[in-house]
Amino acid sequence: MEGDLYLPAVLNFAYMKRSERGLVLFVIGAIAIILGSCHFKKDYTAEIKELDSLSTVVDEYHERLSAQGNWTGSVDTIRDLLHTIQALQPEGLSLEQVALLNDMGRIRLEMESIEEVKTQLALKLDSSSSQLKKLQQALKEGATHDSDDNKMDELYVMKALQKERDVVQQLSSRFVELDEANSELLRKHAQLTPQLQLLVDSIAEKHY
Repeated sequence: MEGDLYLPAVLNFAYMKRSERGLVLFVIGAIAIILGSCHFKKDYTAEIKELDSLSTVVDEYHERLSAQGNWTGSVDTIRDLLHTIQALQPEGLSLEQVALLNDMGRIRLEMESIEEVKTQLALKLDSSSSQLKKLQQALKEGATHDSDDNKMDELYVMKALQKERDVVQQLSSRFVELDEANSELLRKHAQLTPQLQLLVDSIAEKHY
């Protein structure tokens, strides 16, 4: 009869043999798994591209930091000049000369401090670059877990990417501060070190 043609699928399923029902359930389950995996597989192309950009920024900062050189030689030169004046024990120094000696002493300390900051920043840049490249590679390879066996789902990737953004922003701000301090120190060094050398020569000439 016509009504029998429109029986719900669930009733038709009930009249199937056990083996037939098992086959149907198996096929339905397989299809669900395939469709589910296709549906939930996240495309991380945009995230990979952003990680590549962040990595480029970090590498550029590292190159610029290396290009600044170091103050070790200048620190040694200033220390030697100040020690020479101290050894000569000059008398009758003017206020300007005393101020110059004090300024050069502070400049030497600033140089040593900046060298320490540069070393620390270089290490942090290395660490950031490594983390960025590891995360980028993991996403490219479609990794499902990180090295600590944490599941790398969409939420994990979102948090990890935001963390790397924050780190790069902090390093960027730190580099700008350091670069400005280094430039100011270069200016002071170029202006005052020759004056210190002239003072040492003048004192030595009078002493000998």
